[in-house]
Amino acid sequence: MHRALTERLDQLRWNRFHSVVTVALGVGWLLDAFEVTIVNNVIGVLKGLWHLSNVQASRILSVWFLGLMLGAAVFGYLADRYGRKRLFLLTLTLYGVFTLLTALSPNYAVMLVLRLATAIGVGAEYAAINAAIAEFVPARHRGKTNATVMNFWSLGSILAAVATLVLVNRLPPDLGWRVVFGFGALIAASTIVLRRCIPESPRWLIEQGRPDAAQVVIESIARGGFSPPCATAPAAPGGGRDFSPTVEPSWSTIRAGSRSAACWIFPKRPAITGSSPSCRCSSCRRCMCGGDSFRSSI
Repeated sequence: MHRALTERLDQLRWNRFHSVVTVALGVGWLLDAFEVTIVNNVIGVLKGLWHLSNVQASRILSVWFLGLMLGAAVFGYLADRYGRKRLFLLTLTLYGVFTLLTALSPNYAVMLVLRLATAIGVGAEYAAINAAIAEFVPARHRGKTNATVMNFWSLGSILAAVATLVLVNRLPPDLGWRVVFGFGALIAASTIVLRRCIPESPRWLIEQGRPDAAQVVIESIARGGFSPPCATAPAAPGGGRDFSPTVEPSWSTIRAGSRSAACWIFPKRPAITGSSPSCRCSSCRRCMCGGDSFRSSI
């Protein structure tokens, strides 16, 4: 039975699920390129503001690559033990939180520590991305999927260059570099909404002795379905939680989740959130949950 399930997964036709997974994974590479390029672009500003020597400035890059190695090694093990879905969310959360804190760094020493922590989150992405391509994408599409995901690196570099041109070069020196790091956190927050729709890896479920849950996930993927973003995961045999899909959510679910995230970030911008000018996330039901249609879809 296990072999039949993996063969079915390998032979699935490409559908919208695989397209969404490709984008959700590609953002990991985009963020890595964005961070490396941004640091190179703002390091001159930081040297002037904090009176850094060349050696001190180079350490900002050095700790980044150290963090990448640590994150990839540690979280690769954790992905095998605790599942892929949790890692999909945890890695982006780590990156988003620590890059936002980097934007608030008061001095050089604090920034070094936060850059290391941010890099661990991005390094963890490497383990999650490579595992997901191998375990979700049909065999005949893995090569082009891997190439597509890798091309997000170029997009991240381009985005960093545009952010430098528009923000760093036009805002006051002590503000511009902080804004671009905060922009990276915004990208991560938006992608978390999308990744919440990705179910647990069927291959990992099979390895954990849960072929029935794996079969449910595979059938959902075959229909182009996703894991409900806000569904409560039922208990799994032997403890833990089962993240296999239980309903067939629509694209409106994903759009509604994006509006909810936007409302948290821009509570006074109705053009972005789609809410009324008086919307406040603490009380506006439509803004918090994407409306009645969002509640009914989960």
